[in-house]
Amino acid sequence: RTSISPAHARTHSKRSANMFKKATPSGGHSMKGSDVKKLRKAAMEVLGVSDDALNAILPAKADVQMVKMSNKAIVFTVGNQPLFFDPYGKGGVFPTVYALWAFPDAVKSLLTHSEVSPKVLGGADLMLPGVIVPPEGMPEFATDELMVLKIPDNPYPFAVGEMQVDSVAAVGSGMKGRGLKVLHHFPDPVW
Repeated sequence: RTSISPAHARTHSKRSANMFKKATPSGGHSMKGSDVKKLRKAAMEVLGVSDDALNAILPAKADVQMVKMSNKAIVFTVGNQPLFFDPYGKGGVFPTVYALWAFPDAVKSLLTHSEVSPKVLGGADLMLPGVIVPPEGMPEFATDELMVLKIPDNPYPFAVGEMQVDSVAAVGSGMKGRGLKVLHHFPDPVW
């Protein structure tokens, strides 16, 4: 049976920001209805959306393909569109940027400078000096918390990752060091 849980209830691994750079599909299959139901439940929790809202991208009776990658990650697709992924192959559910474009404010986000985005799109993690601290201050977040990355004046996320520090440690360090471990970005091989 497939065990699926929201992104915040997973076990961790030391994967690099380029986790999908060399990954290739190594198999997959259509998910059973009961497993699609579990995926939908986890997706609603991680995105914070209703059942009706989720139907826009993941209908209850959708043919969901579970694609196993050569790096142990799993990608969940509907109609060849990657909607969710499990970077560790252990049951966690993270939204892809494609899913987040349907719900751009569903996950807590950080802003970075447009000059930094090419580095992230090239596979680098986001360092804390690249984070734009809003006038109201740094939002609260925990280590390993799911976070998305945006640039100012664009509401759509372009990367998904996990925080490497909490907000207190980030501010306390003077915004130095690793900030976001990028797990997936537009356009990587998941796309």
